[in-house]
Amino acid sequence: MSSRRVISNGVAFLIVLTLVHLIIDAFAASVHPLWPDLQKRLGGGAAMIQAAFLFWSLTTSASQLVFGYFGDRYRGGWMLWAGPLVGIACMGAVGRADSLPVLVGLLMLGGLGVAAFHPEAAAAVGHALPESRSRAMSLFATGGFLGQSLGPLGSGWMSERYGLSFLVWNITWGLALVAILTPWLRSATASIGSSQNGRGVSLPELIQASGSRLGTLAWVGVLRTMPAAGAPIALAFLLESRGAGNSRIGLVQAAFFGGIGLGGLVCAALVNRKRERPVLWLLPILAAPLLAACPVVAGPWMVAASGTLGLIVGLGLPVFISYGQQLVPEGPRIASSITMGVTWGLGGALVAGIMAVSNHLGRPELAFITFAASSMLAGLACLRLPVPGKHLVESTPVVLDPARPGEAVA
Repeated sequence: MSSRRVISNGVAFLIVLTLVHLIIDAFAASVHPLWPDLQKRLGGGAAMIQAAFLFWSLTTSASQLVFGYFGDRYRGGWMLWAGPLVGIACMGAVGRADSLPVLVGLLMLGGLGVAAFHPEAAAAVGHALPESRSRAMSLFATGGFLGQSLGPLGSGWMSERYGLSFLVWNITWGLALVAILTPWLRSATASIGSSQNGRGVSLPELIQASGSRLGTLAWVGVLRTMPAAGAPIALAFLLESRGAGNSRIGLVQAAFFGGIGLGGLVCAALVNRKRERPVLWLLPILAAPLLAACPVVAGPWMVAASGTLGLIVGLGLPVFISYGQQLVPEGPRIASSITMGVTWGLGGALVAGIMAVSNHLGRPELAFITFAASSMLAGLACLRLPVPGKHLVESTPVVLDPARPGEAVA
């Protein structure tokens, strides 16, 4: 096959992956404006809805470690299409939940579908254009963040205009689009799998070789991701306490996720190896005052603050994930799953507790003060990160989605 044909096929596959990434992340993020309404529908108080948020956050993020390990050890190309199908079906039905068990079940199953897609898709992007990995990853990440921006905007508007139950109709177009794209996804499974010669390092071997580095990545990552994971839900409850509707909440959240997407593109264009360490510690420190300012701004200034905060978060996320891959070359997918998933799950658990306390006190602004302190500590902690040795292979920057996020991608 000619090199031009290979490149053409790689570009086509990358476009398909990017479209699927946009769709699955749009469905995953569509739940963000709905938390206050779900709390009102199901009753039970703030603690109940924060428990549901916790289950959802842990499933969409922490389970990526399992899928990443599976992808490193075995062939998991089927997750490229099966994950989105499950995620869309479950996340699209969240608005029909009439009890807490049903809501948690939908969130967890949908979260597993979202989590299954990301580690495998991240590896597939590298195979699509191996000679232009940074550009490929930038396009792929932009699709995800565009979905994260459009998801809250659309679900907020539709739920306010037609009610929560109306959102279930989104499943129709979501499943239809992924079904149309699935043949391209499945056709790439064989080529991706054939490039994996043998099995990757086992988990005990990885822990023995890189356990301390993985641990450092985890606790520093939790500090970094708490503000990114907590800002969208904190904004929802802050605006709801001021009488804002779901469309307004969705607009502010869309600005945040759109800023993350723009930050990822800027990162791909401007950040090189020499700038990685300054970016790692400086950006979280810059984010701290913006987080503290969110409760005291209103109107277009809140949209601007949310978008700027997202831009700073988006600039730093790919650098941290890439840095993690450089620190742990023995298991790049597992390292990416930790920086993209596990830390978002642990950070999400802390966010749930912080939001439960601040909502119980009737002071959602307290959450932003906590997130600002976490961001400041994250910047200082990044100064303590080990420096990758010269023998470590250079890895490709990866952009997450926590999920997430947050949800992220390697």
